[in-house]
Amino acid sequence: MYNATTRQVEAELLPCLRRFGLRFYAYNPLAGGLLTGRYKYEDKDGKQPEGRFFGNSWAEVYRNRDAVILGTSSLEQLEENLPAVEEGPLEPAVVGAFDQAWRLVAHDCPNYFHYA
Repeated sequence: MYNATTRQVEAELLPCLRRFGLRFYAYNPLAGGLLTGRYKYEDKDGKQPEGRFFGNSWAEVYRNRDAVILGTSSLEQLEENLPAVEEGPLEPAVVGAFDQAWRLVAHDCPNYFHYA
């Protein structure tokens, strides 16, 4: 799992993959709907990001032919997601805001691996 709010792979896994020339395929890029506008902010201050699928642009941080696995539950969602993938990178201020938010929540983020 990798998205703007779940980035544990950046510490060890991504550097390891880069070293050995392996690709990374992320799933859950929209954080289970959190980054789609599906859930509304309680404070109604107008600061909610615009664009239903703005989280897909987080994929721009991937390099070396990595990929994002888009999950959809309907043809309509797929049709909305595909153009969003082509929108290009996020603005630097948005990436900075995600970085700042990540620093605040990283300690509560689950690991990307599971022990048996």
